[in-house]
This record gives sequence, structure tokens and C-alpha cells, in this order.
Amino acid sequence: MTRDEAVAIVLQRLGNRSGTAVENRVIADMQLAQIELEQAVEKPWFLLSSRVALNNEASPTDELLLPDDFLAEYKDGLLQVDIDGTWRKVEKLDGKRFEAVDDDVYSDYAPMFYTLAKNKIFLRADPEEVLDFRWDYFAKDDVLSTDVTNLWLTNVPEVLICTAGVKSATFLEAEKKIQSFQNGLTSALQAMHLYSRRFFESNESMSMEYGHD
Repeated sequence: MTRDEAVAIVLQRLGNRSGTAVENRVIADMQLAQIELEQAVEKPWFLLSSRVALNNEASPTDELLLPDDFLAEYKDGLLQVDIDGTWRKVEKLDGKRFEAVDDDVYSDYAPMFYTLAKNKIFLRADPEEVLDFRWDYFAKDDVLSTDVTNLWLTNVPEVLICTAGVKSATFLEAEKKIQSFQNGLTSALQAMHLYSRRFFESNESMSMEYGHD
């Protein structure tokens, strides 16, 4: 499903509304809906990016730049570093514990720890060389700025359609339509969260059984 197809569904459910102004309003509401859905605490399975390659080549060797599409960590990141062909986990610490790490103690095993701050991943101890890393994280989906599709419309179109519909119906003061969209959204979100939880539970079970190598 493309953006314009989703917009057409919203307009139809609003009572066959038409006109450029209304269409543009629905498009704006759909874009805002996506932002709000992606900022929710519980992320859907399809936003998970796995084993994304990173390196510290373009920054000080004790730093990694966050990917441009970074949204949130998955299970404290699962950051791994390639040491002589073997992937080794880098443990995440909170800010205070990270600052207390003595680089000299861990210099032979660098990097052992990381923390997030602003738009960077900070490493300790400093490896003092360029290394390859891989990371699991939730990524922002493509913005529906043109008539394209994205992961939301591919996997859970009703979630995005109904979220946008609630906003557009509220703006248009279509009270009965608001409730209809809200009912649809409640059902769609329940289904999405249920599938996501099962997906992540299965993913965690496989990681425990086979390891995350």
C-alpha cells in the first residue's frame, strides 16, 4: 500500500471527503501519526535493524556516531566488536558507572564498555585503533513525504490509517468518525503489540539457545 492509497482510505472513511486541502491535511496527520507511533515506548518488530555495521574510523577511536536513522536501543543495544575475527559483546553502563571505569585496568581488553550520550556511543577503554562493530537498534522508518510505501504501511497499515484518521476527524469535528477510527486503532494496536511481543520473545529464546554470534 502506498501513501496516497492510505490517504484515499482515510478520506473514504471520513465520508468520501475530497479536495486538496483535506487531502493535504490527511497527509500531514499521517506523517505526524508515524512520528508519534515511533516515539511510543513499545516499538513494533519491523523497526528493528539487526547487526548494523558501525566503525570508529570517522571519529576518535573511543567514539561511534549513532546511525542517522537511530530511534532507540534494543535490549541495551547488543553492541558487539570484532576482535581478530571473533564477535565479542560490549557491555552497556549508565553514565556514572561508565565514568568510573579505569581505562588502564581494561586497556588490554578494549573496548569492554559503552554508554550513550547525545548522538554518540562512547567506548572504554579506548581501543586506540579502528575496529568494526555491529549493533541492534530500532530505526526510524521512511517518511511518507511522497507517494511511496514504508514499513508501517506494509506491515500494519490499519495502525497508521486509524491514527491519522483520529487526527483528521478531530480537526474536521466529525465526532462519529473519531470514535470509528479510535475503535479501529484500538484493535490494530492490540494486534501489533501482540505480534511484536511474540516476535521478540521468540527472538530472545533463539538468542539464548544458539547465542548471538
